[in-house]
Amino acid sequence: HESRAAQIAREVGFSHISVSHEIMPLIKIVGRGQTTVVDAYLSPILLEYVRSVRLQTGEIPLEFMQSSGGLTDADSFTGKDAIMSGPAGGVIGAAAVAKLNGLGETIGFDMGGTSTDVSRYGGDFERVVEVQTAGIQFQTPSLKINTVAAGGGSLLWFDGQKMRVGPESAGAEPGPVCYGKNGQLALTDANLFLGRLLPDFFPKTFGVTHDQPLDSHATEESFAQITDEINSALQTEFSETDVALGFVRIANETMASAIKEISVARGFDVRTHGLVCFGGAAAQHACGIARILGIRKVMIHPLAGLLSAYGIAMADQSRYALRSVLKQYAPETVAEFEGQFADMAAPLEKEIAGAGIERQNIVTKKFFDLRPTGTDNFLTIPVGDFEETTDRFAELHTQLYGFAPTDDLELVNLRVEVNGRGHHFEEQSLGKSDAEIPAPKVVTEVTFDSETRHVPVYNMDDLDPGFTLDGPAIITEQSSTIVVEPGFSAFLNEYRHIVLTQKEAAEVAVGPERDPIMLEVFNHLFMSIAEQMGHTLTNTSHSVNIKERLDFSCAIFDPDGNLVANAPHMPVHLGAMSESVKAQPWTPRRYRRHDTRLHAAVRRDHSGRRGRHRQFPSR
Repeated sequence: HESRAAQIAREVGFSHISVSHEIMPLIKIVGRGQTTVVDAYLSPILLEYVRSVRLQTGEIPLEFMQSSGGLTDADSFTGKDAIMSGPAGGVIGAAAVAKLNGLGETIGFDMGGTSTDVSRYGGDFERVVEVQTAGIQFQTPSLKINTVAAGGGSLLWFDGQKMRVGPESAGAEPGPVCYGKNGQLALTDANLFLGRLLPDFFPKTFGVTHDQPLDSHATEESFAQITDEINSALQTEFSETDVALGFVRIANETMASAIKEISVARGFDVRTHGLVCFGGAAAQHACGIARILGIRKVMIHPLAGLLSAYGIAMADQSRYALRSVLKQYAPETVAEFEGQFADMAAPLEKEIAGAGIERQNIVTKKFFDLRPTGTDNFLTIPVGDFEETTDRFAELHTQLYGFAPTDDLELVNLRVEVNGRGHHFEEQSLGKSDAEIPAPKVVTEVTFDSETRHVPVYNMDDLDPGFTLDGPAIITEQSSTIVVEPGFSAFLNEYRHIVLTQKEAAEVAVGPERDPIMLEVFNHLFMSIAEQMGHTLTNTSHSVNIKERLDFSCAIFDPDGNLVANAPHMPVHLGAMSESVKAQPWTPRRYRRHDTRLHAAVRRDHSGRRGRHRQFPSR
């Protein structure tokens, strides 16, 4: 029926037609339909862009990055595969930096002007099939990237009770206040106010005439204004410095929460990972993020401000194919589908060979999408013999969900990935130098944790491999400013990568007084707990109401049953949850002898199964 409808559309005169069974041949009509609509909307625009590039490049072969992290030629580039292509380049670049420096597990931390993208690399790239962008959920192979609205342009504001960072952004025009274009107070202003950005080391391209330096005076006036607003509303005595530090800490907590979602929430210990920082703003927050997460090592590439482009230069040619199966997984399954795998791979291998990749550099990988019978979420497992595959499935399932399933497995999809390794940019080792540490360019005042210190400022171009110093310090380069906070040391390795090492985790004292900064910090922490409860419930549930409709609510309550934080699953439940928790005969008060302060409750769906509130006291 789809093929006939597409034929009629061609006869009528439509120039671009997206057909769902060609775009994404997977079970689930809603997801496949949305994917087709996304592709139909974006592909004509994308093809027009490709044509405009070709007019400028002539006969030069064109390759484009896909959301999956692989390159494809211009004729095969589609709208649904382009949405996360920029961040995907950053993931490839961060992984290349990690491998070059011998890091096994890393977090990619890409902080730009309007948002922050985070990803995890543990020897293999983590991919997902279902992606949600701008409220639209669609299906396309994509690197797993978590995005939060926290960047250098994120607005700083006060809601009457607590201080907030974002999600709105000042953008590039008019930009933050310091851009001199009547912009709004943003995170970049906070870093400038605290001395972590230095106008003398920025180009004079700001102001209405685009020839002025960063406007420090306007930033100071804006912080004085918002500080008066906070102190008047809460009867506090914060200084402008306290407020700027508070905004930076709130932003750091927001970004750290995004990292926890791709690491801690998925069963990985983030403390064993390195942090690869890139994007223009990441190096100002790298130490703060590492301190929150307990990460000991931070890597900053000399092209950190351009690492997505660097990653595209390191990417392979890549093609993929999917085919739905839906049958019981048995020992004879591998042999049964060997022919289908070959049919799926052959045209992809031919296409990559046609792009100039030599046959010995083409690698074909085969995967099964498996799930316990009767459940909805599948895991992608490399094809091996029956025992290898089931053991790997049980291992991964236990890591993600906390238990190994006892049910029989069901084969959902066949998946083929063909990669062709072409030319890769290779970094050269420069060796270590015995040259003396140069004198700093200047010594400036920078504020860390309410203490202002005199900090040396170095230029990256003046440093030789082997350069080492203890923080605090600032290192400037063409595309970023690196802030080395107290408690960290900096080392310039043989590839001219800055390596920051955290010596000991700092302790933060929290007092009982009303504090709009810590209120927002703990708001993020409690919300993260509630959201992780929802992840666990969704992943382990058999109920379609739970998995598809999210017909449940997760929340945290204080010892008297008052609501502290709720995750945005089914908000209509939350009006009654607090009263329901208070009304239980086994009220949280009974746990006070265990010195419990917070309790979590989960309201299940209306299907009748597990419908009572369950309570999980924790110490």
